[in-house]
Amino acid sequence: EEGLFRKFLALTNRLLIQQARDGKGTSLNASMRDSMRDSGRDSHMSLRQEQSQEELEEEKKKAQESHHLSQDQFDSVYMDMMEFYISQGYFNLAAQAEIFLEGRRSVRSLLLLARAEYSRKQYDKCLEFIELLLETEPRHKEAWIIKGHCYYFSDDSDMAEKCYMKSLRIRNQQFKDRLLGNNLGALAVQRGEWANAKLLYGQQCQWYSENSNSWFGLGRACLELEQYEEAEEAFKEANLFDNQNPDSWVYLSLVALKKNKNTALARQCMREALNLEFSDQDLTSRLVRTFSECNDEEFAKFLSEKQ
Repeated sequence: EEGLFRKFLALTNRLLIQQARDGKGTSLNASMRDSMRDSGRDSHMSLRQEQSQEELEEEKKKAQESHHLSQDQFDSVYMDMMEFYISQGYFNLAAQAEIFLEGRRSVRSLLLLARAEYSRKQYDKCLEFIELLLETEPRHKEAWIIKGHCYYFSDDSDMAEKCYMKSLRIRNQQFKDRLLGNNLGALAVQRGEWANAKLLYGQQCQWYSENSNSWFGLGRACLELEQYEEAEEAFKEANLFDNQNPDSWVYLSLVALKKNKNTALARQCMREALNLEFSDQDLTSRLVRTFSECNDEEFAKFLSEKQ
């Protein structure tokens, strides 16, 4: 960890020296990104802070005196580094890199810190940064989405939905999020609003066509709306992108029974689900009833014994 911290400092100053000599801006170039990528592979590594503050001050002082870069330029470099670490999954490094900013806060730095804490599932800490950001820029779309995610994964559905809806009302910023539609769809499912869930999941499938969760959610909504053809297609798409999800096989079994009482296909799908250690008791009970309704008492009994 100490070696990683020192290398982090050295790479920072190397970047400053190179760009000061070249008269360029302070964005990361490809070669520096490659060097930084090699600086640490473990996303759980953290910067060693013991004996580091004096080193940091000394390094920064030398660089500032030698290359005449403004504090804003230095901060921009450090934020570029934070952004790089986030993009590579080094969330602990990104979160602790705040020491380089020495308490100076901007919309960009607050957003980066919030992203890092959210990715580490430190939702309370993430919300602290988001609140500070929204005080400065109350119509920041991504900030409202991240805030919604924090509440969603903290099981506060009402606050999550309020934040999500706030983000959707901000139309002058183009920002798409892979979780937003799925989470709103899941909230609609919780309330039994299947038509709304279908709309939300359907839009998500258009934006992220390879997202198995979106296709699965769309399939569930269509099934409950008794739109079996659409449900079957959606579950097939979900299965295409993740054939190890037993729930997709279970719902394909349900669709086969509901659509045309195809008990042979339904049995085949259920065997696939059981091979993947499917264990949802409520869903199993539903299948037992449905197989019985289709006059397949033998398999209904088999599933009942599996409960």
